[in-house]
Amino acid sequence: MCVHKEDFSHQVTLPLPAHIDITKETRSISCDLCCTHVIQHLWDNHIQTLSHCCGHGKINPLIVIHKDYGNDQIAEIYRLIKEVDPRDWELHQWRMQLIKV
Repeated sequence: MCVHKEDFSHQVTLPLPAHIDITKETRSISCDLCCTHVIQHLWDNHIQTLSHCCGHGKINPLIVIHKDYGNDQIAEIYRLIKEVDPRDWELHQWRMQLIKV
């Protein structure tokens, strides 16, 4: 569970595995402490994550995944999350969208 509901000071650095976004120059990410076990578990199962947030006690924790994951893969991701964390997680898919002002 989230232990840092009101601040963002409980971050840890996770090294990116070789199979995650090999074009990324930075080979580590900052991760909310209470999310590390979930993110690492997904990576260990070759699921690429693009972003995440624990929700800081205000919203459900969420993970942003690649736009190309289909329904079967999404169901598998939810199953993998439940293996290591009982919270109600949300999955969001990244889609680039042009916004004109």
